[in-house]
Amino acid sequence: MIQRGDIWLVDFSDLHPDPKAGPAAYTRPAIVVSNDGINHSKLLTVIVIPGTTHPRRLPQHLLLHPHESGLQHRTVFQPELLTTGHEISPVT
Repeated sequence: MIQRGDIWLVDFSDLHPDPKAGPAAYTRPAIVVSNDGINHSKLLTVIVIPGTTHPRRLPQHLLLHPHESGLQHRTVFQPELLTTGHEISPVT
């Protein structure tokens, strides 16, 4: 079950079919920020903040190391790219 604060893999290819077209153009980790009322409803939309391993390191970015996130690489989450994710898979 999706919970606020969880990190999931999200397919962002529907936003930009060409990976060179935008910063969130393929499957990447994302932090769920929508409240659990929405996450547990019949709505198919979850609000997420995408992460990247190639950050610009702006002050608003959140850096998480593998031991903090369970991801394989240190990842920077970019709140300026807040969006909805439709195809979500657990991080394994």
